Amino acid sequence: MSTKPSSTPSSRALQKLRPSISTFPLELLVIIFSKLTSQQARSRAAQTCRFFHTLATPSIYSAPEFTSEQQCQLFIKVVAGNKQLGRIVKEINMVSTPGHWQFVTDLMVDALAEACPNLESLDLEGCRSIHDKSLYSIANSLPNISSLSIAFCARITDSGLFYLLGRCRRLRNLELTCIPRISDAGLQPLTFARSFLETLNLSGTRVADDSVRAIISRAPDLVFLDVSSCYNLLDREEIVAGKPDTLEIVTNSLPRGTAEWDEEYDDIYDELDELEDLQATATDIEVLEEMHEMVFTDDDDEQDVDENEAIPGPSEP
Repeated sequence: MSTKPSSTPSSRALQKLRPSISTFPLELLVIIFSKLTSQQARSRAAQTCRFFHTLATPSIYSAPEFTSEQQCQLFIKVVAGNKQLGRIVKEINMVSTPGHWQFVTDLMVDALAEACPNLESLDLEGCRSIHDKSLYSIANSLPNISSLSIAFCARITDSGLFYLLGRCRRLRNLELTCIPRISDAGLQPLTFARSFLETLNLSGTRVADDSVRAIISRAPDLVFLDVSSCYNLLDREEIVAGKPDTLEIVTNSLPRGTAEWDEEYDDIYDELDELEDLQATATDIEVLEEMHEMVFTDDDDEQDVDENEAIPGPSEP
C-alpha cells in the first residue's frame, strides 16, 4: 500500500525557511546590540553564544556600570589582566555607584588609569578619598582624556591640578566644582597656553579675575563657564560684559555663603590628610564636616566669623 507524501512541511524544513539572526548582516547586528541600553541585557546576550559574546563585549566594556564596590574591584582585576579589554574602555562614571565617595581611592584611580589607556571620560565627582596622587596617575596614564570631573573632591590641591593641566592638553570638559584649595596657581596652564576646553566649571574655587579673563582668551572653543561662589572674583559684571557671544557664563548656580576662604583652612585640610593616614576617628571627620557647613552655608545674611571660635581644628590623634 503506497502512502501519499505529506503536504505539511517538516519541522526541519520550517527551520530552514525561518530567518536566523546569525544570517543578518554584521552591520545590522552591531546596531541591534547598540540598542541594548541596560548592561544587564548586554551581559545576558554575551552569554548566549560565542558569536554574541564577541558582538556584546565592546558595548559592555566601553562604558561599564558598577552597582557595588565589589563589582568595581572585579572589573579592575579583569581589565588589569586583559590588556585587550582594557583598551576597549572609553568612559567610566563612578557617580551612580553606591559608596563611591568612600571606597574610590588613589590606588583605585591609579589602577583604572593604567589598565584603561584609551579612557576618554572619567567622572569622579564626590570621591572624597582621592588626593593629588589621583591626578598624577591620570596625567601620566591618560594624556588624551577629554572629559574629567573631580567636583566636590575637596582634598585636591593646586599642585595636582597644575600637573594634570600641564599634561592633559586635550581636555574639553572639566568640572572643578567646590574644590576650595583650587586657586589661580593650579589653573596657570590654562592661562598661559591655548586650551581646547569647551566647558569649564570653577564654581566654589578661589579663582580670581585675571585668571578668568586669561582662560577665556586662550580657550576659543569655550561655550560654558561657571564661576558661581568664587569669592575672589570681584568684577563679574565686567567679565560677563566682555565675553564672546558664543560663551555662556553662569554666576549663580551655587547658593551664596557668608564666609570667605581663609588661609587657615588649608592647615585644617592638611591636618585631616594626616589624620586619614593614621586612621582618623569619627570625631575628627565630624569636625571637618562642621567646618564645611560653616564655610558653605546657605544663609544670605552677612555675619562676622570669629576665626578663633567658629573654625575649631581637628583634635590630636
